[in-house]
Amino acid sequence: MRKTLRVGAVIALLMAVFTGRAMAQSGAVNAKRYYDWLMSPEGQSIGGKADSLQSPANKTFKPDPRIPAMDSVRLVKYDFEKYGKSAERRRLLERWNKEVGAQVR
Repeated sequence: MRKTLRVGAVIALLMAVFTGRAMAQSGAVNAKRYYDWLMSPEGQSIGGKADSLQSPANKTFKPDPRIPAMDSVRLVKYDFEKYGKSAERRRLLERWNKEVGAQVR
């Protein structure tokens, strides 16, 4: 029974993402309607049902108790200025393709 619930929730989560993209492309009214639903308790609860435990975007929504408090999470220090430059991105992608992409699968 639990697997069925998870699969259904994952499908609901994916449908929400694709529906949002389609609505955004169909105009501002539909995009706003989707955004309003996404920020609602129903929209915010889909991630937890699919075991996708990100912090909710709507601060008034009670987060899933399995989500760790952000002040207890150790994050990687990331240099946005360095890694945001085109030359660095290109260098990293070339290295990735050379070292990882070229491996036999």
